[in-house]
This record gives sequence, structure tokens and C-alpha cells, in this order.
Amino acid sequence: MALFSEREGIRPRKALQIDGMDQDLRNDLWNAFIYFILRVTGHSTRDREESEIMTRKIWMHFFNLPFHDLYESIDGSFGQIRKRFFQIEWYRVYDIIEFSAAYCDRDEMREQFINACNGVLKRQVSAYRFVNGKIAQITSDQEISEIEEALQGPYQPVNGHLSKALGLLSDRENPDYSNSIKESISAIESMCRIISQKEKAKLSDALDIIEKEHHIHHALKSAFDKLYGYASDEGGIRHGAFGESEVGFDEAKFMLVSCLAFVNYLISKTPSVKDQI
Repeated sequence: MALFSEREGIRPRKALQIDGMDQDLRNDLWNAFIYFILRVTGHSTRDREESEIMTRKIWMHFFNLPFHDLYESIDGSFGQIRKRFFQIEWYRVYDIIEFSAAYCDRDEMREQFINACNGVLKRQVSAYRFVNGKIAQITSDQEISEIEEALQGPYQPVNGHLSKALGLLSDRENPDYSNSIKESISAIESMCRIISQKEKAKLSDALDIIEKEHHIHHALKSAFDKLYGYASDEGGIRHGAFGESEVGFDEAKFMLVSCLAFVNYLISKTPSVKDQI
């Protein structure tokens, strides 16, 4: 759950980690790395042999360093790799875990390592995941651009909903996907009320006015009207009836990015709305 300092706004919650890696994320990836790849906790002869093989592969084929510089003892080798793991750039950390998964000889260990890494990446709100054995960005540059553009707009009520949606989605300790979706669609509702100049209008009514006066495409208008119905259903997301097993990160991210894009689209179609702010 969110800690006191985060709830009170003293220490901001971490947002999606896209162009960097904080210490918590690096630490957690290291823990998965040493447990499943270097297997420092293993006591069997097989564990020790495989650990030494992986250490040499990483040293010679990932870091491209001469073999004679590697300490002869496994403990010394572990220390050298650990030092480099915590010194390299954030993107090289993703390189080394991807490399390690590819070169892991034991299939079940590779699968466990990938699952552990994906658990870490989700928990620490990373923008990346293992997909088909490769590290892939699950949030595209276009999506990031939409987020940044919308949050920099002059429409404070809209920005407030979008900021809350992003915060609830990216909360490391206690993500709230249902309420993130609620805030995303509320941003659309707020934007449409501003444009239609109907402070208390329902989204469907405001969209009808915008379609008529600003000539937005009927199919696009209908799509967001239906999304509002999805988020507002009496037994659904808006009222918190779904559990996290039914409403997850993917649904909440889709709704946030879609609503952000629609906000930007509405702004581009109605430039005169700025005069109302």
C-alpha cells in the first residue's frame, strides 16, 4: 500500500520508469539475477558448475573482458560482476538480463528467471517486460507523447483527472486500476463539458453538441460514448465492483492512453475553447 509520505503528498509516488531505472528496480533485478542466473544460493554440484559457466559467459561474451582477468574463485567472480551490474547504465541492465535469459542452459530456470523479472518490472512500474524472450517496451513513444502533451494543457479540471489516473496506474505499492479508469473517462467528460459549455452535461449529451458544432466523426464520438458506458456500468469499473483479476494494468493503460489521445484530438478540433479558460 501507499506509505504515509506518499498519501500526504510529501513524497511523490513514482511514475512509469521509461528512460531510467531507480535503485529499487535495479536491486530487485539483481536479486532475481543472482538467484536464478548466478545461483549463489545453490549448494549442489550442478548449481555450482552452472553458476561458473554462466559467470564466464557473462564476463567474456557480455562484458567482452579477457578471461585471465576473471578471478579464479567463484566468490571473486561474483563480486566483479556485482560491481559492474551496479555501475552500468540502466539500459545495459536490461541488456544483461536479456542476455542471461538467452544463454541460460536450463529451460525451467530460464522460465523462472523471466517470470521473476516480469514480476519485478510490473511491481516497480517499469515500462518494459520480457516478451517472447526479449525485453520489450510496453508503453510506446507515441503513448508517452500523448501523455506529456495532454498533461501540459491549460485545462486544469482535465489535467487533474489525467494526473490522478496516471498516479493510480503507476502506484508501485497499491495500484488502483479501477479508479484509474474512472479518472481517465472523467477527464473526457470534463473536457467535453468545457467545449460544450454545459457544466453539468452528461458525456453523451456533450458529445452530441460537439459532434454537431465541431464536426467530429460520428463513429469516433460513438466509440467514446460506449467507453463511458463500459466505465460507468452499474456493476462495473466505475463503481469498483471488479477485482484486480478482472481489471488490470493493460485495461487501465489502454483507457488512459485512449482518453489522453481523445483529449488532444478534441483540443485540436476546437482551438477556440482556450478562450473559455
